[in-house]
Amino acid sequence: MQRKNNNPIATILLISDASTSDTDSVDFVASRAEAAKIAIHSFGLGMTHKPDTMIELSTRTKAQYTYVKDWMMLRECLAGCLGSLQTTSHQNVKLRLRLPEGSPAKFVKISGALSVTRRASGRDAE
Repeated sequence: MQRKNNNPIATILLISDASTSDTDSVDFVASRAEAAKIAIHSFGLGMTHKPDTMIELSTRTKAQYTYVKDWMMLRECLAGCLGSLQTTSHQNVKLRLRLPEGSPAKFVKISGALSVTRRASGRDAE
């Protein structure tokens, strides 16, 4: 089934304490997630889990792997991950700003952008 809409923060949260894994399955899942542009954030619980496959899943899908020492820490780890996902709202946005005619205001500084073009007049910016 194909997705109808793409979401830039489409994510899977994987929580595991398993000590075994099937490397063929990991490759299959990672390939499908990469193709769909879905990040897999993984959380390895306790000393018995096998981190190699979880790290591979997260790395290949440009996500993060988090080691969780015990269940009591899981809530905080998940909250941190979800918090970072909520801060991503827009990507690759181009914004044009123009002050209305007759306004005495000027654009002096614009921050938070990868690149800024400000006209010498201070009335237009991209």
